[in-house]
Amino acid sequence: MFRMLYDYQLNWPAWKFGILKISMLALGIIVGSTFPDFWRPLHVFLWPIFGITAVVAAIWGFRAMIAAEHIRKQSRKDPDE
Repeated sequence: MFRMLYDYQLNWPAWKFGILKISMLALGIIVGSTFPDFWRPLHVFLWPIFGITAVVAAIWGFRAMIAAEHIRKQSRKDPDE
């Protein structure tokens, strides 16, 4: 399951996710500086959501990394063993 989610469903290298994150951050800065009165009250709700999302994404990514390594090791094993 993790193999499909981690590598084959999205099939994006890590640098594309990095570019996506940086562009989302830039969009947030632009929106925040353009509409400060609109943006300020949202911080109360957005930062906890961003924090929880970051923790969940880190756990999911770590588990996917372990699963991918396990699958790689399984595929290298000799079937006669």
